[in-house]
Amino acid sequence: MIEIQQSKQENILEVKIISEATDADLEKVIPVLEKHIAEVPNPRLLLMLEDITDWSDVLTLWGDLNLDGDDVNDFERIAIIGDASWKGWLTTSIEKLVKVDLKFFGRPEAEHARKWVQN
Repeated sequence: MIEIQQSKQENILEVKIISEATDADLEKVIPVLEKHIAEVPNPRLLLMLEDITDWSDVLTLWGDLNLDGDDVNDFERIAIIGDASWKGWLTTSIEKLVKVDLKFFGRPEAEHARKWVQN
C-alpha cells in the first residue's frame, strides 16, 4: 500500500510505502511524483518504508517508481526512512543511481529526516 501526503511545506511530498506496493498503487503514485516535480519549485521527497522485509524489494520499488531515471534528479533532496540495518547498503546502492542530495534515516530518526529534507 502507498500513502501520499503533502507536507506542511509545499515543496515536500511525503510518500509512505507499507509492505508491498501493488501495480495499482504505482499507477497512482507515479503521476503524483511527476506532477510534484513539474509544478513545485525546489521539489523534495520524504520516502517512508514500513514493513518491507527484503532490501531487494526496495531497489525494485525504486525502479518501479522511475526513481532511477532522470526525474529523480529533479528533486532537490530525498530523505528515505526505513530499517536501520539497510542504511549502508541501500544508501550506497541508490546513491550510485542518482545525482540528487539523498540521505537514509532509521525509523527512530524520522523527525530528524523531516528537518533535514526541509533545510
